[in-house]
Amino acid sequence: MSDNNKVVIHDVPWTQQLEKDYEDYIDACTETLYDENDSVEFKTLSGEPFCGCSTCYTREQLVFLIPRISEGLNEGKISIEE
Repeated sequence: MSDNNKVVIHDVPWTQQLEKDYEDYIDACTETLYDENDSVEFKTLSGEPFCGCSTCYTREQLVFLIPRISEGLNEGKISIEE
């Protein structure tokens, strides 16, 4: 990590799992774009449809990560230096 990184990771396995879970979620969102079986609607965490545009990716990223990062901060898994 660079010296100017203000996020300090105290629980590497937790962080690695967060990365995997996020990637799995975004992959699931993206797979719905190519799913020919429209009978089962994919439920995004935001509750909004996912069309694959940059707004959708950003929205789902924020809705996925903000509560988990907040939890990680509260549990001491990560910290932010000022």
